[in-house]
Amino acid sequence: LELTPRTAHPTAWAELQHSLGDATYAATSLAEGSAVPGLRAAAVAAYRAALEVRTREAHPREWAMTRSNLGAALGAQATEADGAERSGLLGESIALYRSVLEVFVRATSPEDWARTQVNLATALGAAIAPLLLSNFTVAAAFVPVGAAAILLALGAFLLIRRLDAR
Repeated sequence: LELTPRTAHPTAWAELQHSLGDATYAATSLAEGSAVPGLRAAAVAAYRAALEVRTREAHPREWAMTRSNLGAALGAQATEADGAERSGLLGESIALYRSVLEVFVRATSPEDWARTQVNLATALGAAIAPLLLSNFTVAAAFVPVGAAAILLALGAFLLIRRLDAR
């Protein structure tokens, strides 16, 4: 990053930030204990930095990819959080995935669309799980929403498998 300053090479700098986020996030699967939250936070910071340059208007595909990865990193952070912090992280993750679906549409990017649908369904499931576990009445109200999310995720998964088989 020192050799590629943002002011001189903004697109390359953003790509490096995105790659740094990917590498740091991947490192969380190898890390243990207290190192994991710091790595996740670093990944989030790198993705956010990349998005300062990767705007939807200038780089729509890269913007969507970075936002999707940021959504995953925030979802992972939510697993370590409680209460309002957890809800906030999951809410932001859900909003990110929904915005990604404005770029990754089924007609033009079926694989990316399908993966994002699966990620969105996972984030939505994580967001409503505490409500469902604590309140049967609320759980009953969410059964149709949950069933729709599961069916959409299953359809997206099957589409990915069919496209990968080609």
